[in-house]
Amino acid sequence: MSRARLTAAFRTIPGAPLRGSFFRAIPLEHRTTPLSAIGSIKRGGRYNPQGEFEAYYLAESPETTLYELRVVAPNVAPARMKPTVTFTVNVVLQHAVDLTVRETRTILGVGQNELTIEWRAIFARGDVPTTHEIGRAARDTNVEALRPFGPRI
Repeated sequence: MSRARLTAAFRTIPGAPLRGSFFRAIPLEHRTTPLSAIGSIKRGGRYNPQGEFEAYYLAESPETTLYELRVVAPNVAPARMKPTVTFTVNVVLQHAVDLTVRETRTILGVGQNELTIEWRAIFARGDVPTTHEIGRAARDTNVEALRPFGPRI
């Protein structure tokens, strides 16, 4: 998937305002800097490659934050849970793109599977996850937020 093609596609997608309350969970040891996104640049994430740019990850439910931190997983008995703190973040943005909308995915030329596949495994084998290219292209076009597919708890 070409970054240039994705960037051009993002320029044709009308962004929409996004307002609301979302959730964020962080390891307890980082509770004094709850709004820092430095961990995303150090480790990378689903939509941001390690070392390139910071991304701020929020969820639509408190439970989803635990899945994203890998504190819990579907159909797996909870392991020893790492202490976390979950809090609410109120968001007011002007240019968000909703990847749950089929027409948006069609314009980008991506399927739902490409957005939900285990990106860490793709990265580990030396390939570039499609979501990293999507994140780069969104950043190139000043998209403030992506609403991705994820566990809807």
